[in-house]
Amino acid sequence: MFYQVRIFKSDGELEKTIESEELSKKFWDEFYNSENSITLVSNGKTQTPRWVKERLDAEFPVAVES
Repeated sequence: MFYQVRIFKSDGELEKTIESEELSKKFWDEFYNSENSITLVSNGKTQTPRWVKERLDAEFPVAVES
């Protein structure tokens, strides 16, 4: 599935070679880890970044009551 990768230094000298088996193992390990970290339970809310909250609080300082 993967080909051997050669990594060269800026002067053209071979730095290291990564074999296809190593690349395949790394890919599948990361794939399984990402699959295992997925949860089916979600609170349905996405978190708003802090800088967005601060900007909105600066623009609209008074809380709106429902």
